[in-house]
Amino acid sequence: MNEESAVACEVLAAFESKVDARAARVGIIGLGYVGLPLALLSASQGFTLQGAGACVDYHDPYFPYLLKMRKYRFDLGTVALSPEILADYEAVVVATDHSTYDYPGIVCHARLVVDTRNATHAVQEHWEKIVRC
Repeated sequence: MNEESAVACEVLAAFESKVDARAARVGIIGLGYVGLPLALLSASQGFTLQGAGACVDYHDPYFPYLLKMRKYRFDLGTVALSPEILADYEAVVVATDHSTYDYPGIVCHARLVVDTRNATHAVQEHWEKIVRC
């Protein structure tokens, strides 16, 4: 196993440990068809979804605020995507491929990127941090 693969395995193991403890901080990039159900699933599994100190945050330029739904009351607004905030997450999930995102910058500053939309296909650096699914 090369050094990059070993680092990726360590990051994934740390993330899994935090998820098991319900202590992982996750940023969802884009809501759309994947992000909103992911937020709902996270809430149903015991993760809190409330503002900057929560376990799950989201950013979407087209959904600046989530209102009350039938079962969940999020009262949650989109967070900024600064390098510091991205670095604070155990994982960033790319749920929607908005053309407004700086994917190389997101990958650079995030510890782990789970890309559900192949939005990071052109990223040339730090590819060992990307899990495509």
